[in-house]
Amino acid sequence: MKASQNFVGKSIIDIFREDLINVYNQKVSKIRPVVGANGAGKTTLLKFRVKAYLDELAPNSNILLFFDFKAITDDINKFWSVFVQHLLDQLVNEKKNVINELINKIDKTKVRYELLKLFKNKTLVDHLLKLASYDTKEHEIAHEYFYSEELDSKTIGDFFYGLVKFALQLDYTVVITFDEIQFLNEIDPSNVLLKLFSEKFIRYLMEQFSNEKLYILISCLENPDLQEWTKLKNGSKNFESIVRGKEIFLGNLTSKERDEIIQQVADKIGFEKKEEKMFISKIKSSIFFYLPRDLLKAVANVIDSMGYVGYTEYDLRQIYEEEARNYMKDKLKNAGFTFIENDVKSIGGYKIDIFASGPTKRSEYVKKAFGEASTMHKAGMKQKIEKFADWLLRMKGREYNPDKDDYAFFVCPLDRITKGSKDVLESNNIELIDFSSLNVEQILEQGLKMDKKIEKNPEEEIHKEIEIEEPKQETVIIIKDEKYKLTDIPGIGPAKEKLLNSAGIHTVKELLNCNAKMVAKEFSGLGEVSLNKWRQAAKQILNG
Repeated sequence: MKASQNFVGKSIIDIFREDLINVYNQKVSKIRPVVGANGAGKTTLLKFRVKAYLDELAPNSNILLFFDFKAITDDINKFWSVFVQHLLDQLVNEKKNVINELINKIDKTKVRYELLKLFKNKTLVDHLLKLASYDTKEHEIAHEYFYSEELDSKTIGDFFYGLVKFALQLDYTVVITFDEIQFLNEIDPSNVLLKLFSEKFIRYLMEQFSNEKLYILISCLENPDLQEWTKLKNGSKNFESIVRGKEIFLGNLTSKERDEIIQQVADKIGFEKKEEKMFISKIKSSIFFYLPRDLLKAVANVIDSMGYVGYTEYDLRQIYEEEARNYMKDKLKNAGFTFIENDVKSIGGYKIDIFASGPTKRSEYVKKAFGEASTMHKAGMKQKIEKFADWLLRMKGREYNPDKDDYAFFVCPLDRITKGSKDVLESNNIELIDFSSLNVEQILEQGLKMDKKIEKNPEEEIHKEIEIEEPKQETVIIIKDEKYKLTDIPGIGPAKEKLLNSAGIHTVKELLNCNAKMVAKEFSGLGEVSLNKWRQAAKQILNG
């Protein structure tokens, strides 16, 4: 991706690197908004790219704070308590205790005095010292204080500004990222929260620390119809004055880039000449906008229409999670959990793959079960397990009460578990459940065969790649699937097929991946029971 005409000749990498070098060498704060439509790659850039450059520039003296307003909360009454929880999660975890690291750099005889000067709040300072302590009890007391929902906005402000000032005084480079800032208007339609952040919170940071090593990044939507960023600036002249001319606009793909990417996809799949010509023609006739997400959707639709099925890593995760949920239902019922959620459930800002609860009885605690399901490779599995364990620790005594028979478990194929992963599970009393999905394994096996076929044709290798600013391209497995159509599934005739098509379901893959409850709710004539029955039949056909 390239930046807008304001930065002709420079890539986004160049701009971020130059910004950070200037902040670091000249000790001057900078603000950089990243603006673009849905799918342009704003979050990816802010979350991954900047961290890599920051670690290169100041490997042992940097702090990066990332706030995704789309994921924080949709309840205005809980916003500030969840905001401070997200802040703490980044500062204190199993890998690092930033509070402890900063406090240890102060003369021990002057610690309390120096912290009071910075934070101006005795109770806050007392709990910061407990948070930095190696004493488990004190650490728990500090967690209860910061993770309670009773902290007022002034205390949260004292904590945030004090922390930034603390790090800057110790010559740290501080990067603060506010991602998807337009979502503040969805949390608070009155516009008060957005104005507070843009006119006071962000502006105060820029004015207070103008001659410090502070870099602020903002991302915001700018769709052609709604123009979210333009409206935000027009609604606040004070904010507009500090961001004017500094925006990076993530533009559309050029016609040349689009054509080269389409050709790469065709080469990678390994079409025969006649099919390749049809594929390229269909894609070009269906693309109106050149944003990557629009191109990806068009590619997926055309591939499906030609009898090919494309599975992204996300698709495979969805299939595995649903099958793991079904696999666990009997086990959970036998353990006394009468209600099992059909879909992912969000609790405390974290999305739980499998959630169940026991029977409701007066004056008795309702026990709960929390489970994660994953097909990740060994390299990323431990990190996912640690994230789950960290969430359980944060929820302990609130949502999660193991002393009252609450149950935590992790579902995955055993061949993905290393000793380190197993140690984390055992130390956090999380039961390991071995489960392998035949559907996922079959798709992976067919995908591997296709990869090998492509490798044997060196004349079809891709010689030129379009550089897209992402840390890693998501793998897409394409398999030829001409054997089965919707009407091959018992119970689906031409009339039912037409109904399914009207609901956006044209292939067996789309039927398997649909949310039966939502489809039944939105489209009359399609019942949830029938949809689930057809999906089970489709699985049996594919497995058979």
